[in-house]
Amino acid sequence: MRASKRLVTVLSVLALAVPVAGVLPAETAIAASQPSGVSVKASAAGADTLQVTWTASRALRKYRVQYSMMPGMTNSRSVVVEGNGALISGLLPDTRYYVRVEAVSLSGASLSGFTSPASARTATPADADASPLRVATYNIRSVRKQGKGKAWKVRRKLLANAIKAENLAVLGLQEAEHWKVAGGATQYQDVVNLLGGDWRIVKTADTDGTRIAYDAAQVTVVRSGVRELASNHKPDRWVVWTVFKQNATGRQFLFANTHLIAGPVVSSTTNCSGKASKLYKLRKKEAGQVAATVKAKAGGLPSVLVGDMNAHKFHCPTNAPYRVYKASGLVDPLDNTDRQKGTGNPTVPIRINTQFDSSNHYKSAPKSHPWPLGTHIDYVWVSKSVTTLEYEMVVKINSSGKFIGPPPSDHNMVRATILIPG
Repeated sequence: MRASKRLVTVLSVLALAVPVAGVLPAETAIAASQPSGVSVKASAAGADTLQVTWTASRALRKYRVQYSMMPGMTNSRSVVVEGNGALISGLLPDTRYYVRVEAVSLSGASLSGFTSPASARTATPADADASPLRVATYNIRSVRKQGKGKAWKVRRKLLANAIKAENLAVLGLQEAEHWKVAGGATQYQDVVNLLGGDWRIVKTADTDGTRIAYDAAQVTVVRSGVRELASNHKPDRWVVWTVFKQNATGRQFLFANTHLIAGPVVSSTTNCSGKASKLYKLRKKEAGQVAATVKAKAGGLPSVLVGDMNAHKFHCPTNAPYRVYKASGLVDPLDNTDRQKGTGNPTVPIRINTQFDSSNHYKSAPKSHPWPLGTHIDYVWVSKSVTTLEYEMVVKINSSGKFIGPPPSDHNMVRATILIPG
């Protein structure tokens, strides 16, 4: 069964001088910036799917995508989404569809009016047997580290519900500890128990919270293993890996997850402190071990690497893990390179909320930037043969830009929809 496909937001907000009928009072700060540059084409996701993308001078929170087989848009259907694009599935094969887009408020009221229709015909993709697969990384915050956040007894259900909403096949967890929680289960088993269904944890030795969870209805474990990294630091650092078979296609891929050593992050390009420089070198060494493990254990299979790298594009002097992974042949679908403030050269067409940082520090609102790619320390990397259809920084916010409910962790989940090649 194909994974469900969603759409999403990419940029920021303007001010709206005149209230729009049906718009909530707090939404009057959202600008009626009409989308432009609407592009429609057949999608690699399947013969029943079209890929729709657009641009806007500023990112609004929601868009209505309307589609019809008639150029006059009669007998149309529509879906309200977040993002700079959408995957519209469930369409007739080899059929031309007309698509137009408008910005809407959180309550669904029109803010901009529709663009002129663009059209494309659904078509069987070159790799017709590929099936979308959703993967993610999530630092769920150790049960022992409450800090400014809520206690685990409050966060646990919030976190499980957030994971369920993404319809994931495989999830890399960090800080999913072996410490017991109320009821006697370990923290990571508590998460899996709450997820229910066919969710499992890949069985490994104690890897200090770095673990892989998966939905057995979507993937099957072929083999797995772990490698301790060179940090010589408590907690120890690991890379854990599993070769999975995608049940829908029979195709195999390697999924690896890691959590590199933490330490001071200095934004200066030249004046790195002694401790920052030492930890920078250690993270670089760890990343090299991770990359070597991915290459060795994949044995030529398509690969996915996720994790909390504890390094970002403004790190001093560079984002060392990023450069190591890129040099090893892995691809960042966002192309969020050192000090990137533009769009880069992404390989993923649909970027969702990527202007937000991946750490939220338990603030009431996620931090965002005026550029389309935030400051990320959590990543989903793929090998060059893997197609990335969507990339999302998972944040659920209201019209005031604040989290809906307390965030389950001090990190945001990072999710991608991919295609495993034959």
